[in-house]
Amino acid sequence: MSPQSFNIIGGAYQEASLPLNTQTLVNMYVVAGGPQGKKPVALYRSPGLTSWTTVGTGAIRGFGHLNDKLYAVEGGDFYEIDSNGVKTLIDSTTITTTSGRVSMADHLGLLLHIADGTKGYIFNGTTLAPITDANMPNATVVTFLGGRLVVDDPAYAGRFVASSTSPTVSSWVGASGLAWATAEQHADALVAPAAHGDSLYLIGEETTEVWRPSGAPIMPFSFVQATEVGCAAKWSVAHSASGLFWLAQSHIGGVHVVTNSGGGLHRISTEALDKTIAEYQSTASIADATGFCYEQDGHVFYQITFPSVLEEGVAVGVTWVYDATIGQWHRRAAWDLVNGRYKRHTADVATYFAGKRLVGAHDSGAIYVLDTGAYSDNGAAIRWERKTPNIADTEGSRRLFFTKLTLDFEAGVGNASDTDPQVILDWSDDGGRTWSNSLQRPMGKIGEYKNRVVFSRLGSAWQRVFRIAGADKVKTVLIGATLDVEVGEA
Repeated sequence: MSPQSFNIIGGAYQEASLPLNTQTLVNMYVVAGGPQGKKPVALYRSPGLTSWTTVGTGAIRGFGHLNDKLYAVEGGDFYEIDSNGVKTLIDSTTITTTSGRVSMADHLGLLLHIADGTKGYIFNGTTLAPITDANMPNATVVTFLGGRLVVDDPAYAGRFVASSTSPTVSSWVGASGLAWATAEQHADALVAPAAHGDSLYLIGEETTEVWRPSGAPIMPFSFVQATEVGCAAKWSVAHSASGLFWLAQSHIGGVHVVTNSGGGLHRISTEALDKTIAEYQSTASIADATGFCYEQDGHVFYQITFPSVLEEGVAVGVTWVYDATIGQWHRRAAWDLVNGRYKRHTADVATYFAGKRLVGAHDSGAIYVLDTGAYSDNGAAIRWERKTPNIADTEGSRRLFFTKLTLDFEAGVGNASDTDPQVILDWSDDGGRTWSNSLQRPMGKIGEYKNRVVFSRLGSAWQRVFRIAGADKVKTVLIGATLDVEVGEA
């Protein structure tokens, strides 16, 4: 039969039954081809990491902004960083905790509030000091809306506390000390307050309430509505211009990813991903999942990491990314060269500062630029991978003979670092359980713009999944494929 167009472009969708669907997409994302493009969509390589600066040796616990400076907490140290990445240690004794996430919020450019779960701290642009107001709870999360800072109060289920319009270390709430409220509809614990647009989202364990500024002098927010969608992981809550995202749960046991983009709460995780998360939950904690958002090249991404996921008894972690612009999921991963496996992505917290998309490492004090022009993670190879849909005879149970596979890559992308980049191909005839030996073909050296990636004489099978991969430090764009197939007898 004549060559067939072979749709390999798409997001990750791996079912519990591998022969049904075993598609993966790792360190690549879907991009629209544009009006009259060669193909409707293509796969672009995910951004790499470029070193920007380093603060200490432990994980970056959180970022904050005040005026034209970036602030970061590493261990118990509080750093100021300018637009050139020059760091200054501001304080090393005031913050009493040394691990776990911290939350920061700017109050009208006058001060930066820091919450670490034991107490609150205020940085006034010069010095960092603990909040001594007795009405200030041991908050874990702080946000800002309507001229007020808002924090959770872990000591009381569902309670949140609002600051005065001019909070200080000694009078954070103000003279009345009554600027607090509890959930109106349900008594579940408050996980995280989060501001978006003109609304305050009080995200609880099983429900989420929306409140809005009321202008009242003491409790300046009033209840608007509630929905029975809660949160399974405090630090999965992330903010973007288009909406909030988080790992949600319901009181009847479902776990999925949601967003409030477009009004209301919408599930964005696929059924396959929901099953995968449920599997994580059966063997490890998902409560420590972390998330952040960033926007790049017209795409809004939500990145969520499950750090406790095990592989062969080792906590390697897994990172997933949702592209809100095109509505597709893919995995983001670092490559463990020694053990030949993927592990969680390096980034754990993120911010946008000085025109750069910055991320903080989960395993060091490094701060990186998330860079589409970088094809390595600070020098370490990034393995990308696409597993295709399962190819089978759509009209019956006839055997398929695969004579040639032509992959349409952007060619001639070799560079001084990797002069002869390779594409790796292998396949599975049992739904992705076992794999063939791999084959390699060149993607194209510098200037070899007419190079074609062709694999011939690929045998036969009743069904087949192809796996296409690479790890060279070059620009990688997969536009499509043509597959020559002959159909045998039933």
